[in-house]
Amino acid sequence: MPPKKRTKTTSSVTAKPSTKAKGDAAAAARGRNVRGRRGGLQEMPKMPLDVLIEIFAFLHPRDLLNLARTTKDFRGFLMSRNAAKFWERARMQVEDIPDKPAHLSEPAYANLLFFTHCHSCLKGGAHITAYWEISARYCASCRQEVFTEKCDDAFRPIWLEEFEVKSDDIVVYVRTQSNYACSLRYHKVELDEVKREWKALTTKPQKKRYIKDRKKFVTQSHEIAYELGRWQTQLKKRAAADNDSVKANRYKAVLAKLRQEGFGDELARMDQARLNGLARLDGVSRATKLTDKGWASIRDSVVEYTEKFKSLRLRKQRTEMLDSRLSSLKHVVYALQQAKHADSKERLYAGVADVAHMAQVRTIIEDTPADVTKDIIKTKLKEVLPELIDIWVEERRSEVIDLLRKELTVGSEVAPESPEMLQLALASFRCTKCNEHRLRWPEVTEHRCGYWFNEQSKDLYDQRLKNYVGRTQVDTPFPGVKYRGIHCGTQYTRDVISLCGEDPNTVTYAEMNACPVRLACRRCATYAKQTVFDWKGAIAHDSEHRDCGLDPIPGRWMVLSEENAAKARALEEAILAKPVNPQDPGYSDRVYHYHCGWCAFDGGMPSMYSHLEQTHGRARTKIKLDRDFYMTQPYKVENLMYSQVFAESKYEKEQVAAGKAFFASF
Repeated sequence: MPPKKRTKTTSSVTAKPSTKAKGDAAAAARGRNVRGRRGGLQEMPKMPLDVLIEIFAFLHPRDLLNLARTTKDFRGFLMSRNAAKFWERARMQVEDIPDKPAHLSEPAYANLLFFTHCHSCLKGGAHITAYWEISARYCASCRQEVFTEKCDDAFRPIWLEEFEVKSDDIVVYVRTQSNYACSLRYHKVELDEVKREWKALTTKPQKKRYIKDRKKFVTQSHEIAYELGRWQTQLKKRAAADNDSVKANRYKAVLAKLRQEGFGDELARMDQARLNGLARLDGVSRATKLTDKGWASIRDSVVEYTEKFKSLRLRKQRTEMLDSRLSSLKHVVYALQQAKHADSKERLYAGVADVAHMAQVRTIIEDTPADVTKDIIKTKLKEVLPELIDIWVEERRSEVIDLLRKELTVGSEVAPESPEMLQLALASFRCTKCNEHRLRWPEVTEHRCGYWFNEQSKDLYDQRLKNYVGRTQVDTPFPGVKYRGIHCGTQYTRDVISLCGEDPNTVTYAEMNACPVRLACRRCATYAKQTVFDWKGAIAHDSEHRDCGLDPIPGRWMVLSEENAAKARALEEAILAKPVNPQDPGYSDRVYHYHCGWCAFDGGMPSMYSHLEQTHGRARTKIKLDRDFYMTQPYKVENLMYSQVFAESKYEKEQVAAGKAFFASF
């Protein structure tokens, strides 16, 4: 029978507490607030049985076992056989739980299922593995001690050979994973028990019956393990589904909070990848309900993520706008360049980057509203670009004249401020990077070899401009001649002009081109042949023999006689008069160069065709000379002059007959 209920008496309620009781009460008051009365469970075992049954009917097996571990009274009450129905009712609270194995008690079954501690060292943690076959849990370190792989070796001398039974039939085994390999292991406790029980058997019928019972037990153990494994998997799935549901509700609550703070438009613009990133944030992906306090703790990180997306979105929109408008700028610049070429070949090309950095142009590209069409942007650019480019050209002209003025001596007949300075023969510039000598105005400012966007910029406009025109060298910004290593009027140039009988400070480029004097290099001359140059070819040839830091060698050039110079000029004219044919096997030896009519690209005919196709979209069949590109003045003309002594030599006769050399007396 359940114990009788105790009746509270007046004396027990009104009794004066002792000093110790006062101290305990004061200590309890100073401690944390706990719902209910402290020590209230100590009277619970003395409650009527029907009351306990009603209470235990709502408890989980985990709660019952925890309750049994609180006091000796609860332990004695719940661990008795009479409490089995409480455990059975508690198991009914767990969905789809497998039936209890016959060899386990109710508390042992509850401990196995709902408490993840090692059954050997009692440590808990995620590293504890459940082995349902043997109804135990072990950690990684204890597993090495409680399991063995040598079951057959231990039992073969005792009974395996006699009864022809495999060890796996009568001993429960488990599968363990170690170093990516799966192996069968046996519980040492069970092995010792089987050995002890087998040793106690005296007759053969007893041993056969024992083997039969063990086979049945092993089969049931594996069946139970399968059911428990499946139940545990389903339990994890349900727990994961519950967590996902809670997380989904929390995520929806976070979205609602963001919309309340004015981020609804940004959320509507987010793609699924961005929304998934928001859902994965630490404060958003928690499996707890979102409260006002919880929102306050995660608000900053969530808003920061949303603001970051907004800035990225705006940056992307601005990037697309800049790319589109820079493309329009390129087409306008190319069209203006081609129109100028149609009027005059003497024009200066302002690259796309040069134009893009002009203040008015940048204002049109950056500050014009995003909904303005391409056609309107092009119209605005066409209105301002001609005047801006003319101003830019004059600035470059002044820059080059300043460079040339430093080379001219005091007292020159040409005034330093006069633009006619650029017509001087001395106004031939040299690039120290590629050692190019044929640079004159305006080609000197179009020569941008080796210059790219090397400086890193955080400005998006500069970044998009670099990405857009960085692959086209002629469209990179011109930094100025003083930063490009451009020089003019070296001593070599002065020496050659003086040998031709002209004053370097006053003679013009046109006068030097008409000069009949031809020169031969003594450094290359032999008894059999000499190389003949005009004045431009001689200057270029000097660079091939130049030693850095050394002064020019006196007497390195000799002037040809009038007769030999006339023969050289005649051969030059014959070479230049030949029709241009890129398919000619000897075309690579020709001296012609071509200039693009749409930009500042310069090169041979094959490269010119490729450039016009790839950069300007001109179909190869529609490309025309003197419209899409034009021929520039030849870089240099050099001829071979063979000695008359070799007039009957086969090789020399063939070269002369091919129009590549002439015979002369020297």
